[in-house]
Amino acid sequence: MKRSHRKDSHRIRHISDGTSRMKAQLAQVSKALAELYELNETYGPLFYTKRYHDHAASALRLVGKLH
Repeated sequence: MKRSHRKDSHRIRHISDGTSRMKAQLAQVSKALAELYELNETYGPLFYTKRYHDHAASALRLVGKLH
């Protein structure tokens, strides 16, 4: 019983560590996307069409970086 409990505890810790890493990575990617969005909105390069604007805005809303 104790051995099984240790294995479960290790699995839970491993999953928790993975979840924490994924959350940190998502936060980093979200921040980078928000910065790129702001640069494109500010400088409006020729390639930055409404389609790209809408796509980026949708992604930012999904991660809660744009309202």
